[in-house]
Amino acid sequence: MFEVNLLPWREYSKGRKQSNFYKICLAFLLFGSLLGYLYSLYVDSQHGAAKANLEKVEQDSVELEIKLVKLKEYEQLERELNAKISSLEILESQRYVTASRFNILPTLINEGIALESINSDESGMRVSGMGLDEFSVSTFMRSLNQSAEFDGSGVEIIQQAKVAKKAVKASDKSGTTDVLKFTLKVSGSSVDEKGESSE
Repeated sequence: MFEVNLLPWREYSKGRKQSNFYKICLAFLLFGSLLGYLYSLYVDSQHGAAKANLEKVEQDSVELEIKLVKLKEYEQLERELNAKISSLEILESQRYVTASRFNILPTLINEGIALESINSDESGMRVSGMGLDEFSVSTFMRSLNQSAEFDGSGVEIIQQAKVAKKAVKASDKSGTTDVLKFTLKVSGSSVDEKGESSE
């Protein structure tokens, strides 16, 4: 009966299996390393994208804040401009009223009245002049009150005094005559305009 020695074959088979096992482990190790490297690249790319998005959001937020500040400045300028426009409209309407009063005033001057100055400020219109007597001044005041341009305005005498003036007529023996110097205040006019008229 023949005897076969299988020990060398077993040793070869064992070494071959160990070699295959080591190759498989090395392949898994390389594959795992490759997966880890690819995953780290993916994480880094996602982190970079997230960081870029965050920076963009911060930049957009800063630009939005700047735009909001400019918008508030524009709104403030718009309010100031609207206030100035309203003031100009009010001044224009008051200027028209005052100008119309200046235009109508010469037609209200009765006989015996001579105007020296007409001034207008925030408190109202001031009319200064001279009258022959109190009746002439009171007639002039009534004319102002009854005029449509001065309707509702308060007319009052704030200054009145008798002064001596050189006689106009040559028949006056004394050579001088007493006249009434007056200043009237007419409320309701506020635009600076000045006019003068003489006898």
